[in-house]
Amino acid sequence: MEQRGFNYILASFLGKQVTVNDTKSLSDQASLKDIGFLLTLLRVFLQAGFNAQHGSIGQAISLVRKSSSIRDDDDFDQKKAPEQDNLGVLMSSPEGQSIVLETNFEQLFSKVLSLLATILSKTSFIVEDKIIIENSLSIMVGILLFKKDIYPQFESFTNAGHQIKNAEDLTLAGILCQEEKVRIDFERSLFILAINLHSSETNCLNFLLGLLARNFANISNRPSMQFFELFNKLIDMKARRDFLSDDKAEDMATIYDPEDLLNQIIDKIKQQQKLKKEAAANDGVDEVRELELAAEQERLLVGLITLTGKIIAKADKTVSDRIVVEKDLIGQIFKEFLFSSYY
Repeated sequence: MEQRGFNYILASFLGKQVTVNDTKSLSDQASLKDIGFLLTLLRVFLQAGFNAQHGSIGQAISLVRKSSSIRDDDDFDQKKAPEQDNLGVLMSSPEGQSIVLETNFEQLFSKVLSLLATILSKTSFIVEDKIIIENSLSIMVGILLFKKDIYPQFESFTNAGHQIKNAEDLTLAGILCQEEKVRIDFERSLFILAINLHSSETNCLNFLLGLLARNFANISNRPSMQFFELFNKLIDMKARRDFLSDDKAEDMATIYDPEDLLNQIIDKIKQQQKLKKEAAANDGVDEVRELELAAEQERLLVGLITLTGKIIAKADKTVSDRIVVEKDLIGQIFKEFLFSSYY
């Protein structure tokens, strides 16, 4: 700390460049290892510094990483006392706190977002990519909870000329990523932000609800369990906040179109029912795999039906009743799903 090691780590990270490259050459892996290592160091230092000022921020960062399946013996979190305790003491000192207070979080935040956008643009991921994403999300969450005034920088993020062009693309790329580990990390991170960034200036909940609702139709043939889980939790959170609010609850139509979303969800239920029937009609050889797919279909259908109930509860009754009849929702749930063998 006396030698300004944190500043050197930060400057080294900010100077790194990453390009979208799926060749997995040794030089590419070495470069990614360097970035992953620097990000790990930054995350450990910042988590200790945030803990010294606001313990809840450090706990939030830990929650982001709770799902990690890529930790190894070199991970700093595996080393408890005395190294980690010593770092906590150092970051609690006046010198340690000056590091936190003097860090240019706007610049670091911008770099982390750009790095996430670049890595998520890849068509395949190696371990180093997942380490970068996990630590980047941890740092992103920590920064936004520590300096909430930076949040508008997230929603206004632009990356012109690239596959991931803005914050909406970035969020969807993470929550619908082919890698389950990445999806889980994004779900945890976004949920933490939705819980904590709630004011007239920084309403992450409304941003995420609107985004997921508008892009519901894009989940076809993509891993979407975390999408559903997050969406359900956000709708519950919005309902609780509306109930507890002294002011008049916001019109949900200002965030998303309940009628359009309800139509999309019911169409998705019908699509899943069709896939379920087709799968049952096929006499496959791999019975274990068939059972796994059937269970996955069941969970997805339950999630869709649960989501439908929540949307109906929030939508205008006349509109929801009409859509339920037109789309034969009752028949889909009872005849096609719950009692399909009877009918």
